[in-house]
Amino acid sequence: MRSSLARQLRPMFPDEHNMSEIKNHNKAYWTCQILGWGIYGLLNTVFLSAFQTITAQNLGITVFGSVQLLLWTHLLRTIFKKRHWVTLPLWKLFIRVLIADLVIAVISQSIQIFGYLYIDETLTIEQFRWKLYGIQILNTNFILWIWSLLYVVFHLFDITKRGEREKWELQTAVKEAELMALKAQINPHFLFNSLNNIRALVIENPARARDMISKLSELFRYALQVSNTRSVLLKEELAIVKNYLQLEATQLEDRLRYRFDIAPETRQVEIPPMTVQTLVENAIRHGIAQHPDGGEISIRTTLQQTAMVVCIVNTGQMKNNATPDGIGLQNTRERLRLLFGNTAQLTVENTSQNQVCAKFQVPLTGQQI
Repeated sequence: MRSSLARQLRPMFPDEHNMSEIKNHNKAYWTCQILGWGIYGLLNTVFLSAFQTITAQNLGITVFGSVQLLLWTHLLRTIFKKRHWVTLPLWKLFIRVLIADLVIAVISQSIQIFGYLYIDETLTIEQFRWKLYGIQILNTNFILWIWSLLYVVFHLFDITKRGEREKWELQTAVKEAELMALKAQINPHFLFNSLNNIRALVIENPARARDMISKLSELFRYALQVSNTRSVLLKEELAIVKNYLQLEATQLEDRLRYRFDIAPETRQVEIPPMTVQTLVENAIRHGIAQHPDGGEISIRTTLQQTAMVVCIVNTGQMKNNATPDGIGLQNTRERLRLLFGNTAQLTVENTSQNQVCAKFQVPLTGQQI
């Protein structure tokens, strides 16, 4: 159970799954960065062409400005991540982003000035249009604000989505743990009785004793194998139920009679492991074994439009004050609920004066309908 629970919780911690997710995030980030600032540079060029002729110098300065902002925003992203700004209260985040964006805008536009002066040697600092410089700072600051807003919104959305996924994974892990705990509750009396019966057969009938040992080992091998399985095919469950009935027949001998009436189309339907076996065991313990003359167990399956119905009918009678809520039935109901939710049903009731029917139905999947 621990290993299965660990497997369920593993995606919540750094592993190959998370490493792949980080790589995908980085790839998406750089794609957005390059495309976004590339489009920004292109729009700047189009805007500039409306007022003056595009030259190699102007184009170079525009490209340089876009590359600058790409690098500056990447630095800003690093600060966001290292300082965990996204997790700060809103007012603290606002102040930090306001200051950081303004500082980056001033520095980037100052570098742009040196770029202009370097390209145009005839231009001096005194001749530079400082009003335009101020406008460019405000424009760059506004662009950085948009970038910061998009970054924060994306990360808040990602944090919410990751939290929901981890909550779902935790719920799934808890359900798996509950399901495995339920499946582990096998009746120990059956094991003790089987071993005692086999011990008696070793001297009387060694061949049959070997056969019973094989069936018992198959039964417990099955129980161990399905401990990490949410569902099994009905035909697999029925095969192990036959082994179980043959083992019980060693104890009850002629007092136990059983028959199967299985619709062929139901054999591939999935059910929770140990469901039929538990109901058959319950029928023997509370029905057949209580009668001096024993009785019969009938296992029938039918296929309806959207569900499969399984009926286990046994000789016996539930008392009026009896409640069909023993530990075995409670576990079976819980297995059905964990796997199918409220769409699965289990009922136990008297169908005649000397018959009890345990009936459950499971919904069919899209492939089974």
